[in-house]
Formats: sequence, structure tokens, C-alpha cells
Amino acid sequence: MSDERWSEIEASLKRQFEPPSLEALEQQIADAAADDSGAEVVPLSAKAPTWRRPLGLAMAVAAAVALVWWLGSRPGPADSDPSLPKIAMASQRAGEQLDAFLAAARALPPADVNCVAVAPPNCEGTEQQPQINPDLDVRLLGECGGTTGISCADHDLPAQRAMLVQLEPSGVEAIICIEPPWADPKPVLPEGSDYNIFRRQVGTYVLYEVTPQSAPQALELFSIPG
Repeated sequence: MSDERWSEIEASLKRQFEPPSLEALEQQIADAAADDSGAEVVPLSAKAPTWRRPLGLAMAVAAAVALVWWLGSRPGPADSDPSLPKIAMASQRAGEQLDAFLAAARALPPADVNCVAVAPPNCEGTEQQPQINPDLDVRLLGECGGTTGISCADHDLPAQRAMLVQLEPSGVEAIICIEPPWADPKPVLPEGSDYNIFRRQVGTYVLYEVTPQSAPQALELFSIPG
């Protein structure tokens, strides 16, 4: 076989088995990916130099770690204010005490303390407090706190000042709690309680009437002496 003929055969074999160029292969891959996703794909040869790839990867990992930390450190809705569960428990406890006091038909000492003649320590230097106006339909049975010098806590009542009254003509008893705003326990009666609770503000004081009646009867009788 002549050398010329052999050269032609060799050239033909080289064309059949020679690997395609890397640039052409990259372009084919990019074209195929763009056809599938509809998004533009940048060929590898057009990307950043090789030395920049580890730096970019490190920055991406750092950003992901920072995002996970930020999400984990954010307070959830339930614990945004840790004091909320404690306030709710205090309100429920106050309501339970008021409910139990009336259900057990407990009594308070008669309201016969005269701060002019007998001056307990907390009678002097206090601002004017709401006073109950005389009314034939509401009879004052007993009182604690305020100017009496008798602690309501000793009678298991959650109040700075409380009155036990009798409502006529029914004869049922109700509790009136008189609270300065800083001491308002915001009582919530237990579920299924036989009593209702009503609220009224007089001056800066918050008043509660806890009663078996469906409407308050004593709250409107309170006012601050002028």
C-alpha cells in the first residue's frame, strides 16, 4: 500500500476517534440546559477563575450559617414576652380566691374603724380613695385594706382594699375590690363559676364587683369625695 493511501486512512481514523474540543462540549451542555429550564446558563469557560470558586463557596457557607443563627435566635410568638404566662396565672389565682371567698360565705371585720380617732399607719398621707355612697339597696357588712389597717391578704383576698356588701332585696352578698392601678390583679373567675365579675374605673382606681347577680349593683355607688 502506498504511503499516500496510508496517510488518507490515518487521517480518516483520527477524525472518527478524536475527542471533541472542550469549548464545543461546554457550549453543547449550556445549550441543552437552557433548552430544558428556559434560563440562561453561563458556560464553564466564562465563569470566574478557579481560584475564586473556593472563596465564593466559603462566603455562601458563612451566609447560610448566619441565617440559621438569626432564625434560631429570634423569639417565637409564645415567648416574646416571658411575663405573660405569669400575669395570666396571677389573674386566674385572684379570680379563684374571690370565687372561693363568696362560695364559703366568709366574713370581713365590721367596717367601724375611724381614721380620725384611730389612725393605723396607712391612714395618714393617702390620697382620696373612692367611697361608697349610702344606699338602702346596698348594705356594707365588712371591709379590709384601705384605712382599716386590716390586711386583705389575711382573709385570702387579692385586693389592696375590699368590701363585703349585702344586696337588697335579694339578700345575696357581693365583694367590691378597690385597686390602685399599680396593684390591679385583673382577676379572672374560674370556668363554671357561680359568680360574675364587673369592672369600673373611678378616678385612678379600678373597682371590681364580684356578684351572683347578672348585673352590677354596687359599682355605681362609688365616687371620690370632692
